[in-house]
Amino acid sequence: MGSISRYLLKKAADGLKDEQRLKIEMSDSKSVPECFHFNRERRMPIAEINGEDGFFMFPSQQSLENFENTKKYSNELSPDAIGIPLFQIINCTLPFGKRGHSNTVVGNVPYYKIFKFILRTADEPPPYTVAKIVCSNNGLILYKVPLYDIYKNVSQANVTYSFVGTTSTEPNLLAMAHREGHRDLDTKVNNLNLRWHVTYSPVVTNDHYKLILLADYEVNRLDEDVIRAAKNKMSIDQKDQKVQRFVAAHYTREFETSLFRWVAQEGHLILGEYSTDQGSFGLNNIPPLTEELGCQSLLIHYIEYMKRQRKKIAKEARRQNKRNVANTTNMNMNLM
Repeated sequence: MGSISRYLLKKAADGLKDEQRLKIEMSDSKSVPECFHFNRERRMPIAEINGEDGFFMFPSQQSLENFENTKKYSNELSPDAIGIPLFQIINCTLPFGKRGHSNTVVGNVPYYKIFKFILRTADEPPPYTVAKIVCSNNGLILYKVPLYDIYKNVSQANVTYSFVGTTSTEPNLLAMAHREGHRDLDTKVNNLNLRWHVTYSPVVTNDHYKLILLADYEVNRLDEDVIRAAKNKMSIDQKDQKVQRFVAAHYTREFETSLFRWVAQEGHLILGEYSTDQGSFGLNNIPPLTEELGCQSLLIHYIEYMKRQRKKIAKEARRQNKRNVANTTNMNMNLM
């Protein structure tokens, strides 16, 4: 067998391993909360669109491909709502779009904003008074509405991101918190003890987060003081027991596409859901839990993006300093 054949076989095997590693368990076990009794898996790509601010999340891979093939919103709207993004996240702290690296906040200005795209018929009222019309045709109207303002609070122990719904109908229970200098993000969606966990590697930066269900006795950074104290008093035997981690979702950048395309796929949310509409790949009939985890994974994507930007800028600054030192040395030698 030639080297090319071995390489292709290895790539195929690695791809199969990735598929298995990112698989979502379909379970109706009583040990798993009912909201995690899934009957299908959904893959929601996160993309950067040339000329647009922030990042977009699509309800399915089919929807992203349809959007890319029909050149943004130029195609005719259809009731299946395929080819339309579900969410957009923007960074409120960057004066010149998301290519910056600043994280400076003045006063109570939110760090990020999430917008939602909603498709309605022309006969239906707008979803909110603040809705902006993106386009309309075929008796359908596509709206873009503000969904969440995300605020960042840095305390002595934690960095907390609070999701504040821009309307009274949106839940404010999507908060995420991590320890300063660490990446794992604790959350309590549906009042469950959850953590977006990323495995540490001293060699490479791992960008694969798993949403895992924590045991009841495990401390969550969003726990109130009295709850945290009670958990800390639990027996050592209980804390040391092996826990079978249920994984409800994955965030990963493993399937990113070229940045030179006008729509660059930069990440994926892979999650389980319970759906009564198995054939829906557009904006219709998306379960609330799917949308909530979608918003959280968009925040993770932007947090990781900002970290990469800061490292990139710091690296470029070091290179520039070396060039400046070299130029100064050459000038001094020429003057001698």
